[in-house]
Amino acid sequence: EESERLELQMDLLEALVASVPNEQVPRHDLAVLYRRIGRLGDALREFHEVAQRFPDDSTAANDVADLLSHLGHQSLALAMVKRALSLDSANVPACI
Repeated sequence: EESERLELQMDLLEALVASVPNEQVPRHDLAVLYRRIGRLGDALREFHEVAQRFPDDSTAANDVADLLSHLGHQSLALAMVKRALSLDSANVPACI
């Protein structure tokens, strides 16, 4: 069943992030999964963590901006959009 598969995937990613907290991909994948299953606060926390740990990653800033915009935090989203664009002007955030 889909919900069981997503739960297992979440458990595995959470364990992986706990064991290798400085790895970007597992943390990003966990944030994407949290967003997919509607755990938006957790998704935002993980996206923020990726953006803080990898400050030169425009995609991380874009992910934060997109979720902030989705949650209605437009001024915060705009700040992250500016950060994403300053890192990579070709990476136009989805929330624009």
